[in-house]
Amino acid sequence: MSKLFTVIRSLICPFDQIEPFVPRQGKILDFGCGHGIFSALLVKKSLNRKVLGIDPSEHKIKLAQKHYNGIKNLQFKKAYLKDVKRVKYDCIVIIDVLYLLSNKAKLKTLNLAKKLLNKNGVLILKTISHNPKWLFTLVKLEEKLMVKILKYTYSDTLGLYFLSEEKYQQLLNKAGFTIIDERLIQGIPYRQQLIIAKKTISSSDEK
Repeated sequence: MSKLFTVIRSLICPFDQIEPFVPRQGKILDFGCGHGIFSALLVKKSLNRKVLGIDPSEHKIKLAQKHYNGIKNLQFKKAYLKDVKRVKYDCIVIIDVLYLLSNKAKLKTLNLAKKLLNKNGVLILKTISHNPKWLFTLVKLEEKLMVKILKYTYSDTLGLYFLSEEKYQQLLNKAGFTIIDERLIQGIPYRQQLIIAKKTISSSDEK
């Protein structure tokens, strides 16, 4: 993995703007970690984090393992979320993943994430904003190229399933999450939606 790729990826996806929302300590799961750039950043910023990065792409996981070999508290594994052992995590990060999943699969993924989180665990979800519309149109064309034609971005179905910010809010609520923070962050050139959520605590949970 080249340094140039790392720089470009970090410019497109502003990892440094996401990292402060991740707990400074505890077990962190980076689902869809790709080449492991954000997973490595989390450990670099705080050695009190124990990070597991998972991705269904064997190629990307091998590159991550090779590039970040030997870094303390950082592991990578080829896996889907359903393959993760029922260890409880303090934070689960999902960056630019859900647009590759159907709405039914999105909901299933969020339900799995909820089960893997501690009672006070945090879910961090990052998606591309639909505004401005001309930039979002560019995103869709780019992803069609990367997923369907070049097949660089791993996908089981080769489908693209973008949702608006409002639809993601509804989906999180349906999965049993309460949104505690939501904001736009700026990559180059895309505006991106960052959602921070926690499990919705019912009256029975508090007893």
